[in-house]
Amino acid sequence: MSHSSSSSHVGLGHYLLTWVVLMVLAGVSYGLVFVSMGPWSLAVILVIAAVKALLVGLVFMHLVDQGGTVRLAAVTGVAFVLLLTVLMAFDVVTRAVG
Repeated sequence: MSHSSSSSHVGLGHYLLTWVVLMVLAGVSYGLVFVSMGPWSLAVILVIAAVKALLVGLVFMHLVDQGGTVRLAAVTGVAFVLLLTVLMAFDVVTRAVG
């Protein structure tokens, strides 16, 4: 794979901004542990985790600069992890006790 000089890689400022946003989101996730939001706590924390994963993938893994094939491979990997997680949850829920 050759890199051309006209590629649109993000600069140091974007990396620092992304890092700051990730640290803020990590702090919010930590702070939510001490706030009682009932059944919404887990959902909010999982949404924050998904946003952090998206930021890491787009900026630090350079998916924002890649073509469709690389993005498709990343989406396929995430889809398989979600599928396996759902299947595992169904297995746990439907097991007979003892």
